[in-house]
Order: sequence, then C-alpha cells, then structure tokens
Amino acid sequence: MTQLAVVNRHRSLLRAVLRFVVILCCVLFASAGWADGLKERIRRIEATYSVKVHHNLSDRQILPKKYLKAPYYARCGAIADRELPHALGVIEKFLRAYPRNLIRKNLTAVALCRDLGFYNLNEYYSGAVLKRQKMILVEYFGHPMEMDDTLHHEFSSLLLKKYMHLFPRSKWHKNSGRYTNTPYRSVHGDVWRSNAGLREQGFLHAISKNNFEDDFNVFASAYFVQPKRLWRIVRKYPRLRKKYEIVKSFYKTLARLTR
Repeated sequence: MTQLAVVNRHRSLLRAVLRFVVILCCVLFASAGWADGLKERIRRIEATYSVKVHHNLSDRQILPKKYLKAPYYARCGAIADRELPHALGVIEKFLRAYPRNLIRKNLTAVALCRDLGFYNLNEYYSGAVLKRQKMILVEYFGHPMEMDDTLHHEFSSLLLKKYMHLFPRSKWHKNSGRYTNTPYRSVHGDVWRSNAGLREQGFLHAISKNNFEDDFNVFASAYFVQPKRLWRIVRKYPRLRKKYEIVKSFYKTLARLTR
C-alpha cells in the first residue's frame, strides 16, 4: 500500500469517527432536551395545581409502611421513561377538567404505577387512593381512556370524603338497589359487566353494586370521561337518570365553592 493510500485511509477513518461523534452528540443532546422537557411539564403541573407527579420512585418512597405489609401487600412499581410523555398528557387532561382550586385543595400527588396491587390481587386494581395523603395511585395504560377513567374514579373518593356534607346520600340510596358490601378479596367474575337488570336497580356496572363509594366512583368517572355515552344509558332508566342529576348537581356545587 502506498503512503498516499495509507493517508487517504486514515482520513476516511477519521471522517467516520467524526461522523459517529457528531451523531452521538446529537442523540445525547436530544435525549437531554427530551428529559428536560418532561421535567418542565412535571414542574408546571406542580406549579399550577400543587400536585406532584411520581414516576420513578420505589414503593417504599411512595407507600406508607403499613401498606407494604400484611394484609395489604401493596405494590406500585415505576413506569418506563418512554411511557411518561403519554402519561403526563393524560394527567394534564384530567386536571383541566376541574376548577384549579378544587384540585389544589384536594389532591397533592399522582403516583404512576407499573403494576398496582393490594391483597395480592395484582389483576384487580387499576387505581387506588390514599385519602390521608390525598394521593392517587394509577396504573399506566397505553389507552388514554383507561387512565383518565381511573384518575376521575379515584379523585371522586377524595371529593366525597371532603364534601360528604353536601351530598344528598339519602336521595342516592332511594335510587339504588341493595349493596352487597363484598370484600375485594372475595370479588369474582367480571366486575365491569353491565345489563338491563343492573341498570333497572340503579347500577351502571356490577362493581357499582358493591358499596356506595364504588357506585359513586363509577358514575363520577363516566360523567367526565364518557358523558355522551352515559347520557344515552341513563335516560332510559329512571333510577340512573336521578343519580345522574345528583352527580351533575354535586360537581356544579363544588365548582361554585372553589372558584
């Protein structure tokens, strides 16, 4: 090989190395910018609503000690970084559905979970709420409606706890069949099944029949996530329609109180 050929070969190698370095730098800068963008969205959520978003903490950092032990055996698990942009979009949409002050007074954190579970029932729970901490735990789902539904479902428990004195519970019970009050560990079958028999009793789904809080949770989430579908259902069943009016009036009252 001639000296000129060696020089040209070295130059080609150098150009290849430089191209690799440039590409690597671009990737690193893009990754850093992507990460910074996510941090800014999380910071903005906290600044606007006083709500922290936990996505990469251990179960011990999120859950109170008593929930990590028997009989609860709680677990959450961190979600993957690639899932965070979508999850933040769902959280932002959920927060925008309420007056800002209502969120500030009743929610302090949302914890995104990889595999949420209690009582060793990892397939049963998609969300939970820690009422004392005013924290929602929500399992990540790729379908936005699943997460959105869970967030509204769990937040309604916090609102019910704080504003029960404004809720016409006796009127609600007049439009409900008998609750089973079944412990979650004893629940079997499809809890989300729905049929005319349940609706005539005033229940949207089988899980609604479990207890008053579950009943309200299911109605509240449907009211925010699928309002048109909910209306098509309730207008055919007198008990459901009365419950719909109660939910609508309750949230309007909360909105007026927190303006």
